Amino acid sequence: MSLDEFVVANRTVIEVFSVGCLSAERRHAFLVTERLRELAHQVQRQKRKFLSLIQSMGELRALTQRPLASRIVRRIWREGRRIETLPLRMKQWQRSRPLREFRDRHAGRTAVVVGMGPSLRPTDLDRLGNVVSFACNKIYLAFDEISWRPTYYSVCDILVAENNRDAILGADFGGAQPIHGMLTYDLLKDQDRSLFYNYRGRITDWQIGEPAEMRSDPSHGLYSGGYSVVIDQIQLAYAMGCTQVYLIGVDFFFAGGVATGATSQSGDVLQSLGERNHFHPDYRKPGETWTVPRMAQQAHAFAFCRAAFERSGRKLYNASRQTALTAIERVSFDESFPSPVT
Repeated sequence: MSLDEFVVANRTVIEVFSVGCLSAERRHAFLVTERLRELAHQVQRQKRKFLSLIQSMGELRALTQRPLASRIVRRIWREGRRIETLPLRMKQWQRSRPLREFRDRHAGRTAVVVGMGPSLRPTDLDRLGNVVSFACNKIYLAFDEISWRPTYYSVCDILVAENNRDAILGADFGGAQPIHGMLTYDLLKDQDRSLFYNYRGRITDWQIGEPAEMRSDPSHGLYSGGYSVVIDQIQLAYAMGCTQVYLIGVDFFFAGGVATGATSQSGDVLQSLGERNHFHPDYRKPGETWTVPRMAQQAHAFAFCRAAFERSGRKLYNASRQTALTAIERVSFDESFPSPVT
């Protein structure tokens, strides 16, 4: 019997002997690794089966126009896609798990969500004092004028992350905690202490007049379909236990830009012509690409946020100096924040 034949014939004995020679800790790691390898092979086998099924269902869907059969085919198609993307979704779930520590972190506190509209005055931010604050995107353009820094900083749009990665990574956010949308993971994972949230469920499935409820644990995912990082940050403030949230700099108006015909993971792409939609003159320079704002969906999402806050006995106010947003109750910024809050 050759050595190769001996190894094949006695493989189980050899493996048991090898594992027995390891320390308990290394033996456990070895067994876990073997189990993970086995599970990976199972996932790959199931993936091939479902890809074949998806292809067959695609052909079937093309052959039938009957509504019931079409709905069944679409359902099977979606389930097949869910299986195919399972490994990626498992990774994303693991990346968002640290957000469990932020549940009710600011229970009973007031918070401010800072939009980037033209009505935002950077000097107003110094009046926020120690209020829990959420800011986004290019808020760092205001840092040369003020000492204020946000408590939390977020980017969810892939184009914002792509176009401004170096500026974001190089900006002085003080002690701000970055919490970004999962789409930006590959671009912003190198930002110090950065965390990432998932999406689960869609705001667009909610109808006005129905009960609305936000999740109290941010690691369980935010509702997508808001098409604005401000909507995401309102949900984060809710999950952190804030009972009174003010919006500022949410003008809810965009103009200009020319369609490029391209799309990104965040939506259709426009190219800037130098229009002024934000608080800083250099916020978006001519030639920079940006995502088409979906104003109707955003308005629906703001209505959802208002309904969720009202249902839980919390308050959501729009303290923007100028705004076209009517879904959120208007209040005066100067009356709400007459001086720095300590």
